Amino acid sequence: MCCRIRIWASFRLVFYSLTVFSSAFVLLSPYAIAQQIQFFVAVDGNDANPGTIAEPFATLERARDAVRQRNQDDDSGKPTEVILRGGKYFLDHTFVLSEEDSGKRESPTIYSNQQDEQVVVSGDVPLTDWQP
Repeated sequence: MCCRIRIWASFRLVFYSLTVFSSAFVLLSPYAIAQQIQFFVAVDGNDANPGTIAEPFATLERARDAVRQRNQDDDSGKPTEVILRGGKYFLDHTFVLSEEDSGKRESPTIYSNQQDEQVVVSGDVPLTDWQP
């Protein structure tokens, strides 16, 4: 009987510890997300802008270069996210990412679309003034 009580007590202690740890993780997750660096890109943006949601960049290249510059200037360990606003992005040349653009394990660089917005990145050239 003594062994069963110890095992049950140990199990309860581990369970409660995991519950507290999980709760702390869930509570800290929004804080961690709020601490990331964000750059925004929009089809109607301008590469002279600072890359904020109110004043987004126009191209993926400008956002990539801003991330590279930030990584050189700031070693805070914060993740970086490049968020593409909805729309069609036509590339007239290859968009190149290298090892330096991936960030680090503790501070990755992530390219994503704005939540609930559809993004298309295309290497096609839009035809204008085309007639059959």
